[in-house]
Amino acid sequence: MLFTFTKDGVMVDSEIVGTSGYDKAFEIESLADDCGFNLMQYNFEIESYLVGNCDILVYKVAIGADGKIDKSLLREEKNVYVNMAD
Repeated sequence: MLFTFTKDGVMVDSEIVGTSGYDKAFEIESLADDCGFNLMQYNFEIESYLVGNCDILVYKVAIGADGKIDKSLLREEKNVYVNMAD
């Protein structure tokens, strides 16, 4: 979950940015020139303990000057072999 607040502590926005479990994982990559990050969501075909073929969704998550969160899909990769168990 990502939350944004005003300097007075009032919540502006919230967003589920990634999920994880036996068949899901995510990674965050910071962006040096932006107020946000890229998020790679890995969705495995079966409960594989994060090894095997999966679909990868790559999102850009940006936080605007008003504190609003924008999550947009950049690309999707299908049936990619991944080993995240190491």
